[in-house]
Amino acid sequence: MDKLNYVYILDSAPHLFIGVTDDVEKRVAQSQRRKLVYCEPHADMVTAIEREKQLKRWNRAWKAKLVSNTNPEWRDLYNDFVAPPG
Repeated sequence: MDKLNYVYILDSAPHLFIGVTDDVEKRVAQSQRRKLVYCEPHADMVTAIEREKQLKRWNRAWKAKLVSNTNPEWRDLYNDFVAPPG
């Protein structure tokens, strides 16, 4: 299976950081004190980058609504991507 690429949003109040990666676990671990609140898989990097650019043009309210629609409690999704030990 091909590796997925992800568009993600990190919450670091009052800012929302948007990026693209093929390794969510590593990218979030690199971000200091930011919470992964949104993650959108894409089959290829070109599509992921196009979506990232689209989201970066959105205002904060639209980004917040996107997060709220998929993650109403704004919980940290990081553990969803961490491989269980062993």
